[in-house]
Amino acid sequence: MKTRRLIITVGLISLLLGVAIGFFTAGRITKKRIHRMVEMKKPPMFKDRLEERLNLTDEQQAEFDRIFLDHMDRMRKIDQGMRKQTLEEFEQLFNALNDELDDAQSQKLEKFKKRFIERHKRHPRRGKRPPRR
Repeated sequence: MKTRRLIITVGLISLLLGVAIGFFTAGRITKKRIHRMVEMKKPPMFKDRLEERLNLTDEQQAEFDRIFLDHMDRMRKIDQGMRKQTLEEFEQLFNALNDELDDAQSQKLEKFKKRFIERHKRHPRRGKRPPRR
């Protein structure tokens, strides 16, 4: 009887330790991947790494900076255009859905739409959602 209880206790402790270790390890791996992706998207880090690998002269450095700034301006414009296009597409979605709903559902959809659009205008790149009202 004592042996059986000991085996069950050791098994449960092992299981709990495995779950805890797995949970924290998975979180750490995910955080590391996200950090790596953010660092590569950040223009200064990308620019610094590229400059380091290319070993540029002073004249090349000035031209590189000009070209890189032009590129970043074009990328910002693309990003802004995509945000506008995404919001327009969601607007079309909400309008199409609204045609099929009754009055109570339309009011709920309108409230959802308002919060959704406000959230994306205020925090277009944040992963966190504002608290529900």
